[in-house]
Amino acid sequence: MIDTELMGASRRINDIDVPLDRALEGMEDAAEDRALSIAWARRALEIEPCCTSALLVLAEHAPTAVERIALLKEVISTYRRSVRDGQRGEITSIWDSGAKNILAAVALLGDELADLGDIEDAKACYRAVIERDEDDRLEAGASLEALMASGVAFRA
Repeated sequence: MIDTELMGASRRINDIDVPLDRALEGMEDAAEDRALSIAWARRALEIEPCCTSALLVLAEHAPTAVERIALLKEVISTYRRSVRDGQRGEITSIWDSGAKNILAAVALLGDELADLGDIEDAKACYRAVIERDEDDRLEAGASLEALMASGVAFRA
């Protein structure tokens, strides 16, 4: 099935030459418009293939759990490559450069794994986020508590 709304948004975005910061700004401004947000994310990835913000937006809008998990894992591996290559430092806090995207991806991956019944890996994701998100802004603590209390998959 072809998403004509998405195709139209992509055509409008691709017709203009924009720098990465404008693509990211467009992505953020279009947060309420799925098609436009996806189009801006794809444009950002054309400009910078390692853009974790754009990958995270695509993951959030992916139509299936399999696609969401694959994209979330790509966000995480992209960030890890940038750390390995010396472009970024290890995450010690959610306020570190780029940390919010990676921690959000790990928390969302925990949600997806919990939904699929992979409880132990979901717990590991939540614990990794809690360790670095001191104030629990991403609510991984609540997700972990709910998961441990229920013992079954859930949607956070």
